[in-house]
Amino acid sequence: GISTGNHVFFGGDTVLDNMTLTLTKTSNAIYLSGEGHDLTIGKGITTKATYSGRRFCLTLRYSEGSMDGATLTVNAGNWRSIFYGGYPKATTGNCTLIMNVGNVNNIVGPTYSGTVTGNAAVYINGGTINVFDPGANTTGSVKGNVTITLRGGTYTKVRPQSARPITGNVTMTIDGDCTGIKAFENKSGSVAKKTLILKSGILDTAPGNFTEILLAIPKDETFTLQGCTVNATSVDSEGTLLFTGSGVLTASSVSGTLNCNITDSPLAGHAYVTA
Repeated sequence: GISTGNHVFFGGDTVLDNMTLTLTKTSNAIYLSGEGHDLTIGKGITTKATYSGRRFCLTLRYSEGSMDGATLTVNAGNWRSIFYGGYPKATTGNCTLIMNVGNVNNIVGPTYSGTVTGNAAVYINGGTINVFDPGANTTGSVKGNVTITLRGGTYTKVRPQSARPITGNVTMTIDGDCTGIKAFENKSGSVAKKTLILKSGILDTAPGNFTEILLAIPKDETFTLQGCTVNATSVDSEGTLLFTGSGVLTASSVSGTLNCNITDSPLAGHAYVTA
């Protein structure tokens, strides 16, 4: 295992597997950093601290420089924060976060206070995250596009828009069971465009303030509105839209073939779809 009270910088592509990571310092800002290389947290990882409540953080780049093409993969562990694009300084290049399992008790985002110049791709398949934010946390900015695919997981807050500027577009796709989203929250920063794509899966929380919401269900796939209302910009689907409870879809236009099913007894006087 690794037992440390200092940052750990890896000098090449690294896989940590079947070991215990122990934090020996009373700090919530001790980072494991890929320093521009791929960093994989394997399934056999246990994280612990000698001081109660303290956790490691993860990043692809702590120091200034390039991280082009680097991927951070998380399959286990309890973490304070994950700033996959960089932590306090300027980083360049495209980066990817893949989170399958794990717990993050603070925030997941591209950077804490630095500037990320490049595009970020995020795939969250599971795990527990307090706040997911597509931009910088305190200062700094993201100069590029952020694409997010949510296939699962539990979230206290999902932000379509950060408090800090994003010069590119934020595109969020729901493609799995996302009933773990407790709330969407918009912050005050600028962003070129915010798009939500509902592809397949389950949603039970009304989305936040997006520039556009697109319903694009593929053939033989199902998207479920579980008691929530979605105001879509457009619907172009070949799959099935399933309503449970008091779910509602309103849309400016509907094209393609939208197959609608209701799991419960239909509610009297309830307009399930309005276009």
